[in-house]
Amino acid sequence: FEIEFLTGVYRAGLPDGSGAEWPPHPERLFSALAQAWGDGGCDSEECAALEWLERQGAPWIEADNDEEWAERTAPTVFVPPNDDRGNEITVLPERRRRQARVFRAAVPANTVVRFGWPQASPSKQERAALDAMARRVASLGHSSSLVRVALVEGKTGSEQRLWLPSAEGNFSLRVPHEGRLAQLAEWHQEHERPHGGATARYRAPRNRDQPEPIKGLFGAATEWFVFEDVGGFRPDILAFAQVARRVRDSLMALGLQPVPEVLSGHAPNGSA
Repeated sequence: FEIEFLTGVYRAGLPDGSGAEWPPHPERLFSALAQAWGDGGCDSEECAALEWLERQGAPWIEADNDEEWAERTAPTVFVPPNDDRGNEITVLPERRRRQARVFRAAVPANTVVRFGWPQASPSKQERAALDAMARRVASLGHSSSLVRVALVEGKTGSEQRLWLPSAEGNFSLRVPHEGRLAQLAEWHQEHERPHGGATARYRAPRNRDQPEPIKGLFGAATEWFVFEDVGGFRPDILAFAQVARRVRDSLMALGLQPVPEVLSGHAPNGSA
């Protein structure tokens, strides 16, 4: 899919509100296609095409790297919320509430972004349905973020603009997953806001003269076991050996080979 931001600005914020979203998350594109499917009358062939797309995994993204795009200044504004119902007095103009909002926006140097699934092979019917929905997409992110979307053929661009799915990536992007279309349709029918879905790790583009990142002694972030403190009894750090033994037994029961240095409780190079 090729996306062109017609106003030169991508208006969308991260889920936690900490800043503008860049690159556009694949889930944004899928949600826009799902809206186009609904606006087009919920055609059965288009539904099948979206269900096929949500099973294709995380795509590569061709977009500006961190040195090329900029976040526009976003002042706080007060706007009426969209949650009031028609039978509530707060829908009247003189009674409408105002809530503080910050509309995040990214300004890329290159206004064209592409998403691609290199291993995907859609059928002729699926390709036609996806192309029809793409032509009906008018915005991505905020409704004022006007776009042109098209289904195109072609190879990826330069390494300086390529965001790739990677278990060792430092960026977590929301991606479609199997069953996502059904969830979106159900939430829309129940007048609920869409909930979070699946995420995938991505590696940011790097320049040709930039060296490969050095992998940490303890592996990638996805190889860590993270424990949350939920209160109550907390074992001493010396109990790690028992925890490691339980993890090792579980991995071996699944037919996996654990890493001896880590699971035995001895960190590499004597680190704690």
